[in-house]
Amino acid sequence: FGTKGSGPGQLIGPAGIAIDTAATGLVYVSEYGNHRISVFTSNGVLFFFCDFKSQALNLQLIILLCAQLLVGWEGEDKN
Repeated sequence: FGTKGSGPGQLIGPAGIAIDTAATGLVYVSEYGNHRISVFTSNGVLFFFCDFKSQALNLQLIILLCAQLLVGWEGEDKN
């Protein structure tokens, strides 16, 4: 799933992935090129996405831990 491009469900520069195996089975993909996190069902269907373009952030890492999504930014402390 996730063809190359900038439209919904498409990916440019996927940088990290996390799968919520404990609860929903959703697949979270951080995209460097689109500055967003795309969330897919386990069947590859786009569920939703969060766009971070307006904040000019470089998404490098996502971690799914205890049903909480943590987003890490490379090179800056975003506390």
